[in-house]
Amino acid sequence: LVRDASARFVTIRTVLHLIAWLPIQLSSERRGSTAREVDFSDTAIQDLVISEQDRRRKRFQAHNNNTVWKKRAQPPPDWNKPLPEWMEMKYKDTYLYHKSKELKSGENNKSPQANRTLCVIS
Repeated sequence: LVRDASARFVTIRTVLHLIAWLPIQLSSERRGSTAREVDFSDTAIQDLVISEQDRRRKRFQAHNNNTVWKKRAQPPPDWNKPLPEWMEMKYKDTYLYHKSKELKSGENNKSPQANRTLCVIS
């Protein structure tokens, strides 16, 4: 990760992806040949980070200016309360219910087939 001055992180993959789209500058020795070198100077990377910050700022502008939804500092106090009875009854017929019940019961209730080993000769 590259850390810029405003403490936002930009992944190296993003930086390299965006650097690939920067104008490629030919070195003075190879202007006539087909070989090209990319200028990876610090100013190019700083410009890239600034442009990435601007892009993200524009992208999240509507989200940050939204006044309809209230942003929470913490979850509600009763976020982990039990499900209503009708929802619990509906949930009892699902695969996830049976699998979570099996996992909560632990190793004691595993079937004998779960501990067996298989040898395959092909």
